[in-house]
Amino acid sequence: MDKSVHFTFLIACLLAGSLLLVRCQKCKECVLPEIVFEPANPLVGDSVRCHIANSNSVLEWQGSDGTVSTDSLPVFVMRDTGHYVITATNGNCKQTAEFSVQPAVVIPTITPVYSISSREVVLGGQFVLEDNTPDATGRTWKVEGDELPSTTQKKTTFKFVKEGEKRIYLDVVTPINRGREVITVIVKPKIIMPPPTGGGGGGRKLQFERDDILTAELRSLVQKNRIKDFYNNLCDKESTPTKVSAPGAKIANFYDFKETVLIRDWKILEVMVKRASEDGCIQELYIKVSN
Repeated sequence: MDKSVHFTFLIACLLAGSLLLVRCQKCKECVLPEIVFEPANPLVGDSVRCHIANSNSVLEWQGSDGTVSTDSLPVFVMRDTGHYVITATNGNCKQTAEFSVQPAVVIPTITPVYSISSREVVLGGQFVLEDNTPDATGRTWKVEGDELPSTTQKKTTFKFVKEGEKRIYLDVVTPINRGREVITVIVKPKIIMPPPTGGGGGGRKLQFERDDILTAELRSLVQKNRIKDFYNNLCDKESTPTKVSAPGAKIANFYDFKETVLIRDWKILEVMVKRASEDGCIQELYIKVSN
């Protein structure tokens, strides 16, 4: 046999051996990654985190939705139900893992039932609220912001230290559902005003405070034609000095007001009072009305 043929055959054998050696080395270097999911049984909306084992190499992760990540702990957000395949690539080594995404568990919602003493109070007053949601096993009252602490009591009160519009959140839980209600209330500024004096005041100016509870009470009594029931609030019954805001109204005491309001179509807008410091009875009245 020609020496050149021998030489050529020898070279070919060496090349083949080298390629085989390289391939075997690559086979030895190929370590299949182990893929572990968390959570193992994801629901729609869950974030699935993939953990890698048996390799410290940077892998390429590709989900069936086309999302690609080279993170060591990639996260895929499951937006739809179905079957998903994750492929981890480590050099020439590939490993796949499969999992199914189930529909999210939907907890039915309810509308909390509650009672409230008033939607508006003057600064310094308080709101009384009670949760009356049927079958409620727990609740949380929380004021928007950090003005007041939250509470889990069934019946609670909130006394704000700042005026303005406030939001109170009521979160209720029952054995089968839950719900939230947003309650908007108003805290009015405390108005102190010196109305015109009368009834022998000698020019002395008195400071009056608005009273929302008495406003509602007097408005109701006027509508029911039971104004005398208001006497219980007065220090001197019919003689209590009273001023009415209506133009031309000649009112000097509560008796004048009682007699006049019976023949006038007046609507009570606001009641302002000056109280005795001893027992809290009303010493003077200032009533705002409209036709």
